[in-house]
Amino acid sequence: MVGRVFLDRIQNAIHHPAVDHPRVLTDRLWPRGLRKEALGDIQWYKEASPSTELRKVFHAGELDVPAFQIAYTKQLLSEASCLDPLLTLLNNGDITLLTATKDASTSYLSVLKAVLLDRATHRHNVKAP
Repeated sequence: MVGRVFLDRIQNAIHHPAVDHPRVLTDRLWPRGLRKEALGDIQWYKEASPSTELRKVFHAGELDVPAFQIAYTKQLLSEASCLDPLLTLLNNGDITLLTATKDASTSYLSVLKAVLLDRATHRHNVKAP
C-alpha cells in the first residue's frame, strides 16, 4: 500500500516535534536564514524540485501557473529517476514534503505530490509476469 503525502512549510516543521514518517525539504535553493543544524531529522533532497531555468522564468512572469505546472510535470516525467528516493520513502509509508514558500499547498509541491502519487500507484499496481 502506498503512503500518503503531506505538504508543509519548513518553518512549521522545524518548530514542531518529529512525526512518525520522513520529512523532506525539496527546495532547490537553501531557505534564507535557516541553519542546516536546525533540520534535525529532516532530509534535504533538491533533485526533484523545479529546474533553475523553470523557476526563473516562472518568477519573471513568463509562465502563468497552469503553464508552470505543465512544464514542471514534463520535467519530472522526463527525469523520472529523480523521483526514486521519494518513491522509496512513499512506498514505505507516509511522507511530508517541505518548502520555504509561504503556502505549501499552492507551491510546486502540489505538482510533485500528484506525480509521486501517480507513479507510486502505477508501480504498486504493476504485476510481475
